[in-house]
Amino acid sequence: MINKVKVLFINPSPTPLVEQEMLLTKQPIGTVPDFAAPIGMIEIASYVRNKIDNVEFRMLDIAKDLHVHYLSLEQKEPISLDGFYKEKLDELNYVPDIIGISILYSTSYKSSLRLVRLVRDKWPDSLITVGGNHATSSCDVIFKDTVNIDYVFRGEAEISFTEFLLKYVSDKTDKEKLAGIKGVYNKKKYQDHSKVYGNSLELSEMIQDLDAIGLPAYDLLDLDVYRRTSNKLGQGAISIMTERGCPFKCSFCSTGTVHGKLIRSKSNERILKDILYLKNKEGFKRIIIQDDLFAAKRQKFIELESMISKNNLHKERLFSLPNGLSVAVMTEEIIDKIYSMGVDFFRVAIESGSTYTQQKIIKKNVDLEKARKIIKYMRTKDLPIETNFILGFPGETKELMQETINYIDTIDVDWVHIFAALPLPGSELFYQFAKIGAIDPNNFDWDMCRYPLRNFDTKEISAKDLADLVYDTNIYTNFFNNKNMRCGRYERAINYFNNMVLVKYPFHIPARYSRFIAYDNLGKKEHAIEDLRICAKLISTNNESLKLWNRYNREMPLLTNFIRTGKLSNSI
Repeated sequence: MINKVKVLFINPSPTPLVEQEMLLTKQPIGTVPDFAAPIGMIEIASYVRNKIDNVEFRMLDIAKDLHVHYLSLEQKEPISLDGFYKEKLDELNYVPDIIGISILYSTSYKSSLRLVRLVRDKWPDSLITVGGNHATSSCDVIFKDTVNIDYVFRGEAEISFTEFLLKYVSDKTDKEKLAGIKGVYNKKKYQDHSKVYGNSLELSEMIQDLDAIGLPAYDLLDLDVYRRTSNKLGQGAISIMTERGCPFKCSFCSTGTVHGKLIRSKSNERILKDILYLKNKEGFKRIIIQDDLFAAKRQKFIELESMISKNNLHKERLFSLPNGLSVAVMTEEIIDKIYSMGVDFFRVAIESGSTYTQQKIIKKNVDLEKARKIIKYMRTKDLPIETNFILGFPGETKELMQETINYIDTIDVDWVHIFAALPLPGSELFYQFAKIGAIDPNNFDWDMCRYPLRNFDTKEISAKDLADLVYDTNIYTNFFNNKNMRCGRYERAINYFNNMVLVKYPFHIPARYSRFIAYDNLGKKEHAIEDLRICAKLISTNNESLKLWNRYNREMPLLTNFIRTGKLSNSI
């Protein structure tokens, strides 16, 4: 009888290494460490279980562990990052044969290398493998940066990891045989292939029948934590994917590198079965759908909505769509079905308000007039509407960025997310930034570069000016020129100020001041005065609050007057 192969999957935190170190040593970082279900790994585990009997899986969910640590940070003693990681590794009481680490996010890269070193020290005889979006596009850098990673899996890994395990069982000493699998690279194979093919390395074989995955291996996760909390504090959630792939060619996106251009879907029966399991068996009240291009197959989606409604799942507003709905896909009929299936919020992916930028720079080609009409129709459904925009593409002048800012003012949405353009490995944008000399593709510090900011200049705009523009546009759009406030939807505005900002960042003066204005307009004078009092106290006691006050006090005259006189002005 063949002994069981022991596999340990590790889900790193997307929080950059430097911020993890600051958090663990109890230094303020101004953000909450995110975590979400590692869909890729639990789907690989499920697929493998359906193909091979003698495999045992464990999960070390560092992203979840760091978030949990944050929740009780006041009661924790300072600890080094190595100390935290070692503590979690020691809790496993497990000796794996194979370790798989998901480097999905580029911001996870440096902390993943730290984990790899500690894992190698603890289990010197185990094989260490990595996969995920960042790993797929960074073979060269990975093998240059560390000798501790044995194999990189490029692309989707259900099929290649299963074949890897079968070959490991037959002869675990034959490392060249393991590297002979399509899309699986050790350093030697990478060096040999790169001499012949350059950067055009092969990807693992993609799974065509997504139903063959079965129910993802949710048993590997601490679902009690996921039920209790998620990225929105106090609100549990679990993620699913119903389809993979996207045919569009947006220059800033790298998802096609892993999932390809062809859309592959789970059957509606499989999707419904998974949803019912998560709701009825596991008790989840929120399911986050992480598809690359939601509702792309129109008729299939309409049939899925009907199945969801027949099972009365629509009544509970169970679903969220944070990845961004495509304007190209949206029609009034699709919006009606999204509403009737029980979606509680979604984002619309517009990315730029400049026609030139859409067509000539980012290749997304959003019809901006259609986007306005779609958003106007969405507003009739009383659904929360959020949008994504990006500033700072190579070749995007300040005038073109201003076109986006002006466009934002023409749409009626609840919240706008504005980001700096970042060179995600595997995206066209990555190579564009490298070509103009803005970045060194072989030596890029992701700790110093994430969506609100980046650490390099272009000829169009400096890193500092872009960071200021992105931050100021977020502040002015979402607080001082908030559409809900301008349209008299004060309760809605208060809900957003609370859930989007104040629950995570109670020191946020613009959010608290804006909530004061909303309370005052609703006639809730006691609540309004209390917010002013808290603002005044925070400015004198909290450094983050003071920074925000110094930067934006001209937009908060009533708070200025309150600090000076201790009284609320009679008019707003």
